[in-house]
Amino acid sequence: MSAEGKESSEAEERALLRVREARKLFGGFAAVDGVSLDVREGEIVGLIGPNGAGKTTLFSLITLFLPLTSGAVYFRGQRIDGRPPYLPARLGLVRTFQITRVFARMTVLENLMFAAPGQPGESLAELALAPRRVRAHERRVRERADELLRYFNLERVRDQYAGTLSGGQRKLLEMARALMTEPKLMLLDEPMAGVNPTLKEELLGYVLDLRRQGMTFLVIEHDLDMIMRISDRVVAMAEGRVISEGPPEAVRQDPAVVDAYLGPGGQARAAPVDPGPPAGRALREEGRAHG
Repeated sequence: MSAEGKESSEAEERALLRVREARKLFGGFAAVDGVSLDVREGEIVGLIGPNGAGKTTLFSLITLFLPLTSGAVYFRGQRIDGRPPYLPARLGLVRTFQITRVFARMTVLENLMFAAPGQPGESLAELALAPRRVRAHERRVRERADELLRYFNLERVRDQYAGTLSGGQRKLLEMARALMTEPKLMLLDEPMAGVNPTLKEELLGYVLDLRRQGMTFLVIEHDLDMIMRISDRVVAMAEGRVISEGPPEAVRQDPAVVDAYLGPGGQARAAPVDPGPPAGRALREEGRAHG
């Protein structure tokens, strides 16, 4: 095997997520058309592309919200496509949505506790035969929920109905709820959409801090400056296909990416990325780590 082939094989072995030739047809229209990508443990991979590129559909295929027309999805070395929709979350693969989905008539705390895996209290037999174990589990779940409320600065809305939260607070709640499942990989669908610049920086800081704690991310984001700042690699899609992949600045200046966003002959947004002001401790430390 050549050195290049060996390196490629080793990269595949390290991949937490592998998507191979994923295709999704709606009638005769290919929303996702032969997409392959890898996400390695500990990475932040950005997924960009104009509206209609197929990014959110790809997320739905990876998380089994939609079935593949053809292709394969592997997570932690296990092929998961065609399996029950609950399997990805049980294996540690979770997603958030561009339009946040919270249980509006449950409190913020209840939203978090509901997401915890392995609830023994759901079984009548467990409740009757092992009440102490059930109570001990619920205590641990509540402690974990309170820990996340503190981390995301949501303590003061702990007992409010989730439906009363602002859009930014819902974004934080959805991320906290995803973390209740103890994931290995988080798929974030436009986490910065519809939030003010201050909260964007805050969310960015959380992503970088969680990555340092061992989390892996695949992130859809339309804010190119933001996604270029946080990503180790960027994958660009257009018309259901991958058109570019690599280091952020190389993808940013790829003529195929420029054409996809601006049309043939458009001016590239190829100026060096301005990192802007740091987002608190997380961004300062991230800058030193890569400085």
